[in-house]
Amino acid sequence: MASVALISGMPGQGKSFLAGKLAAAGFEPVSVDHEYVQFVRTECPQIYFDNLNRHTFLHFLILQNDSPSNQERWRDHLLAVIREKTRMHPRVAIEGWLLGHYEDFTLELRDEGHHVYEIEAHQPRYRLEGQMLTADQVVASLHERTSA
Repeated sequence: MASVALISGMPGQGKSFLAGKLAAAGFEPVSVDHEYVQFVRTECPQIYFDNLNRHTFLHFLILQNDSPSNQERWRDHLLAVIREKTRMHPRVAIEGWLLGHYEDFTLELRDEGHHVYEIEAHQPRYRLEGQMLTADQVVASLHERTSA
């Protein structure tokens, strides 16, 4: 089973920065913002616009109020992407503010046998299992835990 780092936090708190460092250490990166834009472009074109990638934070609030079925389809799409990545890669780093809306992903992934590490971004530090760490410390900690 895969090791999955779920990196959440408010916009601008270093989620992408940490995912980049984890990618350099062998984790397959997944940007929830990128996946969201692709989902809206293909599944909800009526609410897609150019440069959506710069406005996912606010746009997601529109999706929440737009249609419960779209919101459920987005959740299912994101979970399917995560599952596909975990089938293809032993270590996956998923980052995005939108993860904060899906705490149940941790339970579902653990029930499937994956090792899940929840990380909250609070620039310039990150909370991993109750400890506040630098990005390099998070990378070292996860490398140690996932290399065995």
